[in-house]
Amino acid sequence: MAPLTERPAPPAGDRSQPGAPQDDAVGPAIPAEALEAPAAVEALAAAVAADLPAGTQAVSTADPDLATLRACFDNAPLPIAIARSAGRSFDYANPAFTALTQDRDLTSLGVFDAADGVRRSGETACETIALGERHYKLVYTPSTVGGSVDGVMMFAFDVTEQVLRDAFFAAASHEIRDPIHVLQLQFSAILSRVERDSHNASIKWIHARLSRANGQLSRLMRLVDTVLDVSRVASGRLPLMLENVDLAEVVGEVVDRLEPEQRTQISTRLDATTGMWDRVRLDQVVTNLVSNAVKYGEGRPIEIVVTTHDGRARLEVTDHGIGIAPHHQARVFERFERAVSDRRYDGFGLGLWITSRIVSESGGTMSLRSEPGVGSTFTVDLPPRAADRRLKERAKRARG
Repeated sequence: MAPLTERPAPPAGDRSQPGAPQDDAVGPAIPAEALEAPAAVEALAAAVAADLPAGTQAVSTADPDLATLRACFDNAPLPIAIARSAGRSFDYANPAFTALTQDRDLTSLGVFDAADGVRRSGETACETIALGERHYKLVYTPSTVGGSVDGVMMFAFDVTEQVLRDAFFAAASHEIRDPIHVLQLQFSAILSRVERDSHNASIKWIHARLSRANGQLSRLMRLVDTVLDVSRVASGRLPLMLENVDLAEVVGEVVDRLEPEQRTQISTRLDATTGMWDRVRLDQVVTNLVSNAVKYGEGRPIEIVVTTHDGRARLEVTDHGIGIAPHHQARVFERFERAVSDRRYDGFGLGLWITSRIVSESGGTMSLRSEPGVGSTFTVDLPPRAADRRLKERAKRARG
């Protein structure tokens, strides 16, 4: 297979060449859901590895299967490259990949370092890079022969529209959040003043309506924060500010913020369980799970348990409400997905998705046990010290 540097690029604007760029974009735009679960990419890599023996420098046209495979890769609109060994070049690149990367310094972008990291770890990795005015998600997946890593395949997906959309939502969320915050401060100041004269009937009337308005502002602020979190998670920018945190204390604070009638539903068993976590994000995890239990618990009892299990912190939130059917349980952790479509249950279907991403970024796991009509138990297991998953991957590459 020809090295990347030896493969000529298709003439600019030549649509007859396989893989030639179309309107300055190379590679098809792929839905975000497909990019977040590259299992199909891994399966493709395994099939390719089985047909491309180690050390092969050219695909023999005498073998019709290999010739067909080579033709498929050459004509694929998706940019594809293969690196058999460590270094600063690829053993194979299809025309789409060559057109995408010509005159680009892939070394400074960390592409080869990322490929070397995947070769050593044997685990699929993804990252988003900018090439000119467009953004691409690069998926690196190991190819294996005889159970050992033989090389790395790389696929490039054009995610420009997704990146621009996320950037817009992030900017819009910040702009909307500021005036809402100012309004909240003004309402709080007015409420504090009104409470001092609450014996007056007119003042009581004003206080009640100001309280409702302040509640709606708080709800609007939560919605804006949710949009901002979606943008951060989707763009891979969800940093963790680690500090010593007691998970049981965080749960207690979340329960105390609930309405009085909601608190009466809840019983807790909280063992002091400390670790190095992001307190704000941990509060968000607990709040989302407890709010979910209150929403779908049908007013029945809710149990919250914090323990230590096998050296890891464990949080369990159990309700006895409507439950979730087995075929819906996996998708409740996906973006914009809900187990029920009943209008009584409002929301965007983002809470559990954001929660699962925070847990994953913290190095933890999240699981669900549920039965329709019986209720649901969400379980979160966290290591004693959270670490940003991306930082761990970079450290692993640096160690070599």
